[in-house]
This record gives sequence, structure tokens and C-alpha cells, in this order.
Amino acid sequence: MTYTFQPGDRRYTAPEMIAGLHDVDPEFAFRADVFSLGAVLFELFTGTKLALPLYGHGLANDLAVMSMIKRSDRRRTYDRVADSIADGHPLPNVGDFGTGIPGSIRNRVDALYKGMSALDYRARLCEFERIFHQIDACSLVLRNEQKYRRWRDQRERYRQLRQEKQKRIQARTMGQGVVKE
Repeated sequence: MTYTFQPGDRRYTAPEMIAGLHDVDPEFAFRADVFSLGAVLFELFTGTKLALPLYGHGLANDLAVMSMIKRSDRRRTYDRVADSIADGHPLPNVGDFGTGIPGSIRNRVDALYKGMSALDYRARLCEFERIFHQIDACSLVLRNEQKYRRWRDQRERYRQLRQEKQKRIQARTMGQGVVKE
């Protein structure tokens, strides 16, 4: 007897699994697991399951139809439409959910989860060394957030001082009748 349903909890299931590519090559399961980890990361930071904004509008049903395509043609067919699936269903930003993610790591977390949960399995971030490096970078920023905030404030003050100095120089040269080119 053959198991005909998609594996796993659909709320954390990668698109290629819903499309039945795991039947073509079991190696798809690894990339799908990374997608699931990215979906869990999204949920941890937003309190929202990624599947809610992602699989609405019938995407899951459209993908499930792929599993009815002959097994030998399934991967080729899926690869032809994978770009349009990813383009047509952009991953939401974690910041759009009013989360309490510190601003200092919001973009890093967003990039990490999006890399791990890329809808096109060929573009998915699956190298654990790079994933852990990004997590470590977030941890480092959080551990040093107060120093980081002071550095940002100093940088902004320095920028403002430079602008004020340039305005004073321009005012002096304009007052002397010198035209600056």
C-alpha cells in the first residue's frame, strides 16, 4: 500500500513536499526540513504560523495538484514553475507582524528565516555553517546591543556635526562673495 498524503504538518511543510517531490527523490526531505526550521523561526519571532500568510490564496491546493503528475515528470515540471511560485508569493517580513524583535537584529532575522524558507528549494539556505554564522551574528549583536546603540548614536552625532560644519563653511564662503562650484 502506498501512502498518498503529503508528509508532515502542512503549516510547516515546504512547497516541494506538498508537490510530491519527495516521491521523486528522498533528498528533498533535507531541504524541506530546513524550510520547516525557517518556518518555526518565523513563528518564534512573530507569533504567527508562516503558512497562514503564505499558503492562502490556494497555493497549497495548486501545489498538491503537482503530486498527480507522473513521477518521472514531476521534478522537471516543478522546476519550471518554482520561480513563478516564489515570485508570486513573497515571504512576509518579520517586522510586518508588530513583533518585539530588537531593531538591531530584525533585518538579520528576516534574512535568515527567508533564506531558510525560500519557496524555491534551489535557492534555499541549507548550509548549516552559514545558518549558524548568522545566528551567532544575531547573538553577538544582542549581547552587545547597548554598545552597538551607543556606537550608532555616536555615528549619527558625527554625521550631524559634519553637516553643520559644511553649512558653516558654505555660509562663510557665501558671505565673502566667493562662489563655490
